[in-house]
Amino acid sequence: MNRIGIISRKSYNNYGNMLQHAALSEAVRLLGYEPVTANYNFHGWKKRYQNKSLASIVLSKCLRRLRPRKEKAGAKLVNPVRTDKFRRFLADNTNLSAPVNTASELYFLGKTCDAFISGSDQVWAPMWYDPHYYLDFIDEDEKKIAYAASFGRDSVQKNEPGILMGENIAKFAHISVREQCGQKLVDQLAHRTAEWVLDPTLLLSAAHYNKMEDFSLVPRSPYLLCYFLGGRKSNWDNARTIAQALNLQLVFIPFLEADLKVDGIPVTEAGPSDFLGLFKKAAYICTDSFHGMAFSILYEKPFAVFERHSEKSERMSSRITSLLNYLGLENHFCADDVLSPALYTESIDFSSIHTKLQVFRDSSMDFLKKALARACEAPSCDDYKVTNTCCGCGACEKVCPRNAISIVKDAHGFRSAVVDQTRCIRCGKCRTVCPFNGHTANPLMDMKGLYAFKADPETLLHSSSGGFAHRLGEQLADEGYSVIGCVYDEEGHRALHRVAAPNDRAMRRQFQGSKYIQSNLSEAFAAISNGIEHGLFIGTPCQTAAIARLLGDRRKNWVLCDLICHGIPSENLWDKYLDYLNQKRHVGTSPQVNFRDKSMGWKPSHLSISGNSVSYKAQYSEDAYMQFYLKDFVLRDSCHECPYRQTSAADLRIGDYWGKRYAADKTGVNMIAALTEKGQQLLDSISTQPDVFCASHPITDYQEGQPCYNNPDVPPERSEILNAMSKPDIPLSQIHKKWMAPRYRILKLKKYYSELRKLMRNHR
Repeated sequence: MNRIGIISRKSYNNYGNMLQHAALSEAVRLLGYEPVTANYNFHGWKKRYQNKSLASIVLSKCLRRLRPRKEKAGAKLVNPVRTDKFRRFLADNTNLSAPVNTASELYFLGKTCDAFISGSDQVWAPMWYDPHYYLDFIDEDEKKIAYAASFGRDSVQKNEPGILMGENIAKFAHISVREQCGQKLVDQLAHRTAEWVLDPTLLLSAAHYNKMEDFSLVPRSPYLLCYFLGGRKSNWDNARTIAQALNLQLVFIPFLEADLKVDGIPVTEAGPSDFLGLFKKAAYICTDSFHGMAFSILYEKPFAVFERHSEKSERMSSRITSLLNYLGLENHFCADDVLSPALYTESIDFSSIHTKLQVFRDSSMDFLKKALARACEAPSCDDYKVTNTCCGCGACEKVCPRNAISIVKDAHGFRSAVVDQTRCIRCGKCRTVCPFNGHTANPLMDMKGLYAFKADPETLLHSSSGGFAHRLGEQLADEGYSVIGCVYDEEGHRALHRVAAPNDRAMRRQFQGSKYIQSNLSEAFAAISNGIEHGLFIGTPCQTAAIARLLGDRRKNWVLCDLICHGIPSENLWDKYLDYLNQKRHVGTSPQVNFRDKSMGWKPSHLSISGNSVSYKAQYSEDAYMQFYLKDFVLRDSCHECPYRQTSAADLRIGDYWGKRYAADKTGVNMIAALTEKGQQLLDSISTQPDVFCASHPITDYQEGQPCYNNPDVPPERSEILNAMSKPDIPLSQIHKKWMAPRYRILKLKKYYSELRKLMRNHR
C-alpha cells in the first residue's frame, strides 16, 4: 500500500484545523492509501519591519495607540482537559508521525512516503510563511500535491513574501485551492492554474463523523450555538436577537477572553468531538468561522454567517463566500451587520444543497484520486543526497570510501557537501555521521545542572566570556589529553580547528576567544583518524555531534564541549567586510581580528581589528558585519533548522550567562550546562580550584536567558541579501545602506524614544 504524507498547520488548538486534519487523512484512506500526518508545528516567517520610513512607523504606532486593544485569544480557555481532548483527537483520528521539528527530519519522513500533500487551512497564508508547507523538503516536484490550500485572504501585501511563495507554488505538479480567490493568487504568484476544490471536512458525509462525535456537553434544552473567532459586539447582538426570536437559550464555544463576559452558557472544555456534538444538536447556529459554516451545512442546520473583522484590510470572508455562492446560500452571509429576519424565519432546502455539494465532493475527490495516482507513479529521484540541510562540517567527506563527496563553497558563501553521483555507491556511511541525518541528540533540559563560572583575571582578559573552556583545556592537558579548538588564520581569513598536544600551551592560548565564522574541521578529523585516544573537542553543537559520531566506540575516552551558538554566517559577508574595512580604515588585507574584545568590558560587546598600525573597534550594534550576523540575515539554512539548540551530543555546553542574574558583571560570566555524568564530574573538579567562581542556578535560566534557545525565523529579505552578497561588483557599503542602515536608525530612535518615555514617567 502506498504511503502518503500530509502536512498542514497544527500549531494551535483550533477546531476546524483539527477536523480538517482528520478529514483529509480519512479521505486518503478511503482512496486506498496509507496516510501519515507530519507531527510538525509552524516555526516559519513572521511579519517584521522592512525598510519602512520613520514617518510611516511613527504614524502606524500612533494609529495602534488610538485603536481599541484587541483581546488576547484563548488565555483563559486553555486548560488540561481541553488540551488533552485536542491531543487525543488528533492521535485517534490520524496516523501521526513521530515529532518532526526541522527540515532534515521532514526530509527523511518524506523519503518514507510515495507522495506528499500540503493542505488545507491557511497553509499558504502570507502572514505565516513557512517553506515547509510548500513541501520544500521533497526532492521530486511530481510527488507534490496541494489539496485545498488556502491563503486566508485574496491578496498578498508588499511586505509579504509573494516572490518566495510563487517560486514554491510553481514547483507543485498538482495544485488545488479552497477558495476561488486562491485560483487568482496562484495565477498571479506562480503563473499556474489551480483547481477549486472542497475543504477536506466536506469531503466526508455527516455519517463519517458519527464515530468522532461526543454529546456529553450538549445542553438538554433547545439552543442557539455561537462560535465566533472575531469577537465583534455586533455579531453577539445579532445572535442574541435571533435567539430571542426563536426562544432558544444562547450557548457558545468561547474563543476570546471577552467571550466569557457574554450573557449565555459557555462550553469551555469542548474538544473537537464535543464541537461536532454541539453543532449536530443545535437548533440554530451563528458563526464567523469557515468550519462553523461548513458543519452547519453538513448537519443541515439553519445558520447565519457574520463578518469576522470590522477593518476591510483584515477581512477573510472570501473563503466563506466562495462556498456560499456556489451552493446558493449567499443570503445567509450577514454583511455589514445587516440582519434580515429571513435569515432565521425561512427554512433551507437542504436536499438541493446536498445535491450541489455532492457534485462538488465528487469532483474534489476525483482531483485527489488522480493526483495521488500520478504522484505515486512518478519515479523517485535517483540522485543521492546526504541531507537537505548541510551544515558544512565535512564529516561525510571524511568517511566516504569512494571519495565521492566534496565540501564546496556555494554561491551564497556556505560550504556544503556535493556528491559525485558517478562515484557514489549508496553505502550510507555519510548519513551515519551527518549531524543532520534526521536524528537528534539528548534533550538539553535533561541536563544534570546549570552553573555560572568565572575564571581567574588573567584568563578572563583573553576569553570572550568566563574562561571556562580554557581552564577545562588546561586541566585535561595536564591529564594527557590533546585539545582540539578553533583559531583564526589571518593569512587565509578563515577559522580552523587545530590540535594542541598536551604540552602545547601556546596553541591552547590561540583557542581563547570567539570566532564568528565557520571553521574548517579537516585537521580535527585527521587527528581522530590517526588514533588520538584521549581528547577534548570544543566547537559548535553540529560540529560536536559530527565528532561524536565519528568517534564511535572511542567516544567514552573523549570529552566533548559544545557552544551556545547563534549560527554560522556566510563567508561572502566576511570577505566583503574585510575589503570594506580595508578601504574604509586601511587595516590591510590580513589584519588581526578579535571578535570579542573585552578591553572595554564584557558588555556591550565590541569587535576590534588591527593592521598597518591602524586599529578599528566598534560595538556590535555599530559594526556592519555584526549587524548582518546578529539580525540573522546571513545564516546558513541549517542554522534556521538546527536540531541542536535544544539538544546536545556533548558532555558540557558553554556560553555567556545572559539574563538578569549577572547583568551587572563587567568581566564576563560563563553559563555552563553539565549534560553528562562525565561533564558534571569535570565541572565539580574545576570549581573546587581556589581562583575560580562557580555557582549553581535553576536550569530554567537557560530557557529564559538564552536568545539562541529557539531557531531564528528566516527574514524575508534574506535571499535578496545573500544574492547581493554573492555578486563581486556590489560592495558591502551598498548592501548595508539598503538593508541595515535604515533598520538600525529606526532601532536607535526607538531606543531614544523608550528612554525618553521612561524619563518622563519618572519625573511625574
